[in-house]
Amino acid sequence: MEGPWVRFALRVWAVGILLFLFIPIALVIVYAFNVSTIQSWPIPGVTLKWFGQTWQDPEVRRALLLSVEAGLMATAVALVAPTSSPRSTIPRRLEGSPVVPTSDTRRRWWRRSRSRRRHCGSGPSPS
Repeated sequence: MEGPWVRFALRVWAVGILLFLFIPIALVIVYAFNVSTIQSWPIPGVTLKWFGQTWQDPEVRRALLLSVEAGLMATAVALVAPTSSPRSTIPRRLEGSPVVPTSDTRRRWWRRSRSRRRHCGSGPSPS
């Protein structure tokens, strides 16, 4: 249904969005090593002095530690939550069945529930 021009246009659009997002990040990284305090092009020289001055600030170190702690906590929650919750939320009859039930799956569910009613004594008794 999609022609080759549509796919080409979508690829160009995706590349444009990625460039829009990553070029400013690359420029910030390049300017982080700039000798001058004025942003100019071409860069007159390269230095690491800004990193040393930033590291001397205790607020920056505290913010970095807080970011690392938040990342570790988010990782722990992301690892534990999905592995423990599905066991209690998915009904037993749905385990191992496809996400979108097919007509065959619905027939099996109906047969299972019918046979359970028959064996448990609830519902009409088979004649």
